[in-house]
Amino acid sequence: HMPLTPKFRFEQDEETCTVFVSLSSAAAATRNTRVHCSDACLQVTCPPYFLQVDLFEDVDNQLTVTKISPGLATIKVFKRKHKIWDQLSAVGTPEEIKSRRDVAKAQKDVQDAQAQDDTKEKKRQDEDYVFHKRWDLERDEKRTIERQAALHKRDAENELQQWIDETEKKPSDSDDAPSAEPVVTYFDKQLVEDPFNKDAVSKEADLDPSNIPLPATYNAKTARSMVLQRAHKKEPVPEFDARNRKSQPQEGSSAQAAPATASDTPDQAAAGKAPPPATDDSEGEEEEEAPRPPRDAGVAEAAAAAAASPPP
Repeated sequence: HMPLTPKFRFEQDEETCTVFVSLSSAAAATRNTRVHCSDACLQVTCPPYFLQVDLFEDVDNQLTVTKISPGLATIKVFKRKHKIWDQLSAVGTPEEIKSRRDVAKAQKDVQDAQAQDDTKEKKRQDEDYVFHKRWDLERDEKRTIERQAALHKRDAENELQQWIDETEKKPSDSDDAPSAEPVVTYFDKQLVEDPFNKDAVSKEADLDPSNIPLPATYNAKTARSMVLQRAHKKEPVPEFDARNRKSQPQEGSSAQAAPATASDTPDQAAAGKAPPPATDDSEGEEEEEAPRPPRDAGVAEAAAAAAASPPP
C-alpha cells in the first residue's frame, strides 16, 4: 500500500522553523515514529504515514530538536541564514531539488558515521579514565604510607641525634641540627600538577606529620581540571584520542619504499625494493681463478682411486 501523507503545519521566526505533524490515527505513534532531518530535507515516518519536505533553505541538522508525543510530532530546525522564509517547501525543478536532497543526505550520513565513531572513542576514554583513576588511588595509598614511614624515620633520626648531643654534651649551636628537609618519595616524583588540587603536591604538609595530603593526580587523563572541562561534552578529548595514534606510522618502520632508479628491474621497481649492491668484477674473477681447496683431501683422493680402478 502507498503511504499516507499526514497533516502538518509550521511556524517560523528569523532563526527557527517548527513543524507540527499530526499522527492522531497512527497506532503506537510514540514508539514507531522516526524523524530524519538533513540540511535540506525533513522526513517523518510513522506507519501508515510518511512525510518528506524539502526545506526552503538550508538548516543546521545538528541543532534539530525533536519531540514525539501521542498523536503529534514536533520538529524544530535552526536556519543557517536568519530570515523569514516565503514558504516551507523548496523552490526549483525536480532535478535540482533531488540533487540538493542527495547531497544533504550524503553529508548527513558522514556526520552520523563520525558521531558514532566519536561516541565509541568517548566511551573508551571514559573507561580509560576509570582505570587510571583506580590506579591513582592505589598509588596515593602507597605514597601516603611511604611518606608516613619517611617522616617517622626522620623523627627517629632527629631524636637519636638529640640524645647523642645531650650525652656528649655538645653545644646547642652544633652543625648536626635536626633535619627539616621535605620528604620526597618515589611516588612524589610521579605527581602531575593540577591547578584544582594544589594541596596534593604542597611541601608544607611535611611540617605537620599528622597532615595527610589530598588524593593526588598521577596521570594527565585524571586531572581535575581536564575532567571539569570535558565533563559535559560529547566529543572525545583530542589529546588522548587513540585513533590519532593508530593513523601515525611507527618509528623505524619502512613505510616509504625506496625510489626506483634506472638500474632497477621492473619487478624491483614495482615491489619498491632496492637493487642488490654492485660488486667489483675484478674481485669476482680472482675468486674464480683461486678456488677453495677441498675440506678433506684424503676423502677426495680415495674417491678418485675408486673411480679409476676397474670393476672385479
